Amino acid sequence: MAVAAGVIQEADADASLREVLAAALEANERLARLAEDLRAENTRLREENARLREELARRDAQIEQMAAELAVLKRLVFGRSSERRGRRRQAGMRTAAWARAGSAGAVRVAGCAGPGRGPGGGITRICPGSR
Repeated sequence: MAVAAGVIQEADADASLREVLAAALEANERLARLAEDLRAENTRLREENARLREELARRDAQIEQMAAELAVLKRLVFGRSSERRGRRRQAGMRTAAWARAGSAGAVRVAGCAGPGRGPGGGITRICPGSR
């Protein structure tokens, strides 16, 4: 009986080893599938990342272009009108200065006959060098 008991123990050990080996092989197959899935996902994520970087670069370029266009439009809308207002104010100040100078008998700038009049009486610049 001792021999039969040893054979049974060896058979149980072999069966146990086979079960462990089968479980290890199954786990190895699962890990191989998982690694393959992770590689595929990694490839997909790299492609998506590249696509998103291209889209971001396009949007950045579009934002730069729109900012430049906005700056031009701001100059067109606000720059010229504020320049006109500034010129009107300056012209008004010159006219007022001429009126004060004329009434006070102050010496006028050489080459200027009066507000808006040249030496011959024609309409010219207010003073040399003015716009």
